[in-house]
Amino acid sequence: MSDKDFYGDMTRNEVQLDLDKFTEILQNNNELREAVLKLQSGDKGNPYIKWVHLARTIDAYRIFPRLFFGTYIILLLKSVVWFMALAAPTPAQAGLIATITGVGAAWFSSYVNSGWNGTRAIIQREKNEQ
Repeated sequence: MSDKDFYGDMTRNEVQLDLDKFTEILQNNNELREAVLKLQSGDKGNPYIKWVHLARTIDAYRIFPRLFFGTYIILLLKSVVWFMALAAPTPAQAGLIATITGVGAAWFSSYVNSGWNGTRAIIQREKNEQ
């Protein structure tokens, strides 16, 4: 600093500063504060947001339960066709078909009753947080 920019009595806690220099210092201080606040606010965003959207889409369209249910339908169809082609089915074979059918009915019931309740609760919670 040159003597022209700063002058004052160092024995007291007072400084005399040119008004233009003072406003320049305040402007720089405000710019630094804004930069720090911008960095602290985390405007970078969530780097995994695309994965979150993908997970919500899969959940909303219920892709995996539908794939599993389609696979079950094919399994049931092939099993029933096999069972009906048997000349003299044994009780064990009949039990296998009954088990496959019963498990499918229970699974279908849980699939239908699950519905959108979980997804709606998550969406409602996110709306309340905002």
